[in-house]
Amino acid sequence: MRATWLNALAVLGLSSCGASPIDGNQNSRHAVSSPANEIYKSPQGVAYKVDRVGDLKSQDLPQNSDLKMVDGDLAKYAQVACTLDVPPEHAPSRCDIYVQPDKTGTLIGYAAVTQTKDGARLSTVTSLNAEKQPRGAATCGIEGLIYGGGGDYTKAIKDASRDFEGQIAYSAWEKDSNNWLVSQLGPNDQGDEQGSTGIWYVKRQGEKLRINQERWNYCYTDTGVYMDDVFTRAIVLVRQPG
Repeated sequence: MRATWLNALAVLGLSSCGASPIDGNQNSRHAVSSPANEIYKSPQGVAYKVDRVGDLKSQDLPQNSDLKMVDGDLAKYAQVACTLDVPPEHAPSRCDIYVQPDKTGTLIGYAAVTQTKDGARLSTVTSLNAEKQPRGAATCGIEGLIYGGGGDYTKAIKDASRDFEGQIAYSAWEKDSNNWLVSQLGPNDQGDEQGSTGIWYVKRQGEKLRINQERWNYCYTDTGVYMDDVFTRAIVLVRQPG
């Protein structure tokens, strides 16, 4: 059971240097095509075939510091979003990056679903809606292995390339105002007696990825905010042999 502190500067799955507020515009779109043999090579030398499937203009992508450092190139940004800067034996076999640019939503930014030997893992780089969160943390992240939905929480989702319905159960303890310790709960884990348990529901359907809460969330200080956002797939990286 992995635990991570969350506060205004550091959120689950994010470091403080990569957690700058995200902005975006959902109105300008056009079709994007990939070169037939576009390849991205990770810093550790692992090659990935790139398929750009989204329809957002690069200038309309939600912005953050890591994306700006690579001039808005999502394939290069995958090094951060998909955690590709790892030894080859730990590198994912696949990563799908989904985008949610609508500033009226509750999570604004990026959701990466990586395919690892343990199963499909979700990691978001997301800002919060400033109107719904006028004070408190500007960012919030979700990270964890995606287990089966309903009563099938004993098995992780194994194939991120197909439609799935899953969930991430967690335990969260608020040390002080806006400062959370969040741990994913595995099939045999129990929540911290001092904390509260919750669930993120994750559903892939075609090019869409829906993330919504169960009965509460640790992101917004206003308990009346219900989090339910739909991300659209923008780019896919598939590991190549060798």
